[in-house]
Amino acid sequence: MSIIHAILLIILAPALASGQSAVSPQAAEFTLEITSHVEQAHSNVWDFTNEAERVVKPGETVVIALRKINISGHEIAKRSDPNSAWGLQYDVRDSIGNPVAHNPPRTPGGFIVGPGPQPVVDPESATMKPDEARVRSIYLSEGYDISKPGTYTVQISQHISEDPKSDVVKSNIITIKVVPAKDSPAQR
Repeated sequence: MSIIHAILLIILAPALASGQSAVSPQAAEFTLEITSHVEQAHSNVWDFTNEAERVVKPGETVVIALRKINISGHEIAKRSDPNSAWGLQYDVRDSIGNPVAHNPPRTPGGFIVGPGPQPVVDPESATMKPDEARVRSIYLSEGYDISKPGTYTVQISQHISEDPKSDVVKSNIITIKVVPAKDSPAQR
């Protein structure tokens, strides 16, 4: 097997195993990027270029950002599944690769209304213009139990259409390390 075939197999294996195929960047109408880092000088501006793992203490609120960019030449839907949180699917795994359990839904008045984290919702239109980028803050620690010390990986995907069997676009993978409370995070 050639090196190129081996690399393609490694990249596509998770999508093929799930029964859905990942979309090539050329065929997709949008891209997804995630980060857990904010710019040091601006607490409300996300740093999508910082690929370092995020280090936190147990119980610390972990907020990540998702950036969706319309790379098509026409308007597209912001979300692909009106029955879920912006049509997003979360893949949160522990250091051995096991899926992390969802936190139970909150009682009335809480902002977790179903399994998984919920993006902060804005009242803007349901479509995105060509080249438009949308950034959503997601309270990851509200939806998933990432309170135990260890290393966690996070990836978000979204179907390209409302058809649950449609291909998916996947984000990059980020790493969040939860250190024992006595240790202080080296990076924020």
